[in-house]
Amino acid sequence: MSTDASSSQASPPRYDCRIVSPADEALWNEAIAAVDDATRFLCVEWTDLLKKTYGYESRLIVIRSSQGVQAVLPYVIVRSPFTGTRAISLPFFDICRAYATDDSLIPQLYEAFKAEGRKAGWDYIELRGDIRKLHNSEPSLSFYNHIVDLSGGSDAVFERLASSTRRAIRKSEKSGVDIQHSDTLQALKGFYRLQCITRKRHGLPPQPFKFFKNLLEQLIQKGKGTIISAYVDGQLAASGIYLEQGSTIHYKYGASDPTFQASRCNNSVMWAAMKHYSNKGFSAMDLGRNSLENQGLRKYKNTWGPTERITYYQRYDLKNDSIQKMSDDVYGWHNQIFANLPIALTRLAGKLLYKHIA
Repeated sequence: MSTDASSSQASPPRYDCRIVSPADEALWNEAIAAVDDATRFLCVEWTDLLKKTYGYESRLIVIRSSQGVQAVLPYVIVRSPFTGTRAISLPFFDICRAYATDDSLIPQLYEAFKAEGRKAGWDYIELRGDIRKLHNSEPSLSFYNHIVDLSGGSDAVFERLASSTRRAIRKSEKSGVDIQHSDTLQALKGFYRLQCITRKRHGLPPQPFKFFKNLLEQLIQKGKGTIISAYVDGQLAASGIYLEQGSTIHYKYGASDPTFQASRCNNSVMWAAMKHYSNKGFSAMDLGRNSLENQGLRKYKNTWGPTERITYYQRYDLKNDSIQKMSDDVYGWHNQIFANLPIALTRLAGKLLYKHIA
């Protein structure tokens, strides 16, 4: 008995796309259970941190088929009388990629994102990652991003570093720099003191201490990262916060006291993190975004033997139905103002501003 070939072909899958809030517990939990560890970090740990610190409302865009959850995009809603109402995926995290079993589903997530924004009356939406997977799209802002391969163990990682960086690490080790890993409030307070100094030096306000305290309690103390500090003669010289996302470790925040610059403590902290996480089996370290204008920071990051790439953000203006250009807010007229303010006032500014900046 013959069979018509066209009738025997499988029908294309039918997809159901929904906006899911934590109140829809069943579907929310189904989506969280379906995604990989890296996406779960964004959907749960990072959005919970943002909600506790700034009150942002978390949502998921979920695409399902008869086979279950196929794609998930997390975002938060930011409501501000000063900067408007918008949704971002995700604030204060450099690159936020959606989970998808097939990259062809990424544009569907984005279209659903725009449709929800129009329906809700938001001013715009912002996507920080996956721009190259969208059809006929263009970025609003571009950054360098550097990824260090941690495979092969710490000896192999060390050999991939630039010779100048290897020399700086050896110099730091010979000078007796003491490296400590910690998850304590005391270590966080030490980091934050240096963070305020460093941000003032760069002409920027620090995020409020509440943000870092919540980060400590909700992430680091639950095994999702560490604080690595360098001491010279018992004095805190440099400190960094590293966060775990799946098999990737993120260099998230770094700070130092310029008094100890000759001891190369920043190199000691970074190398301690790479060595630690390479030996733990992590695959890569993400050194974060880097402004295209900051060639000095780009040069420094490239000494760690990374793969350099360009990452893109996109802001879509829902009122005018168009892609909106973004500026890199790290540099501008405000740098000189914050650089000259006392630290107490830069802390106050950070406490007041960051909720609205997102």
